[in-house]
Amino acid sequence: MPYRTVQWSWMPIPVIVFLVAIDLAVFIGLAGSDELTTGVVALTVGITVVIVATVLLFSRLVVEVDTESLRTSFGFGWPHRVIAIADITAIRKVRNSWWYGWGIRWVRNGWMYNTWGYDAVEVGLSTGRVFRAGTEDRDGLANALSEATGLPIESSSG
Repeated sequence: MPYRTVQWSWMPIPVIVFLVAIDLAVFIGLAGSDELTTGVVALTVGITVVIVATVLLFSRLVVEVDTESLRTSFGFGWPHRVIAIADITAIRKVRNSWWYGWGIRWVRNGWMYNTWGYDAVEVGLSTGRVFRAGTEDRDGLANALSEATGLPIESSSG
């Protein structure tokens, strides 16, 4: 019964190319001048490394379901969220609005983890909140959750 899916985003490629181009422009623009100091180089490279690491971290989302929990994790395992199967009260296949964006977001009455695209599965929680997991396999994830919880998949408009 274990279920696992990985959602990838190709957004990092143009972001990384853009940042490297900016770094090169800064270095070429300052080449031969007294302004090209170790501090400027360190700052430019440091900012680029932080942005690239963040972009890469949120470019992959793993969603796993087994008999005990729904687990979602970005990047290499962090940030992550674990929801006990016993805490799930509803399952809905949904389509996120474009303004929800990607990454970790507060959505109406709960949280969303999403890397790319608009398809997601929303679970109602015993706390009254919801959690949305982005996925490219909405049917498979919803079915795995239904099997694990014994709950039907509710219809939803998004």
